[in-house]
Amino acid sequence: MNKHGNNRKPISMTKFNRVFEEHYLAAGVATVCTHNGVSPVMKNSIQAVAVGDVCYTKWLDLESNNQYCVRYSLSAGVDNIQFQKYPTEVFKQLAF
Repeated sequence: MNKHGNNRKPISMTKFNRVFEEHYLAAGVATVCTHNGVSPVMKNSIQAVAVGDVCYTKWLDLESNNQYCVRYSLSAGVDNIQFQKYPTEVFKQLAF
């Protein structure tokens, strides 16, 4: 069992896309601090959206060039996750 329980949980790409489309005005970037065995490494998501205390994130695995999605609880502090919402005026200029 995942020792972080519901604080960090893999989710499907379909689930992430559905949540992102429903809450795209709350989109931003998530940053986590992982460890490579020696020192902390900061990593940015390629997409993220915060809904209340939950942050849905999409990541790129550079080794396999695959994408994966993870749901985090922001208040739990797992992986020292930080979420920064895109400025609304900038985000409205983006086309999907």
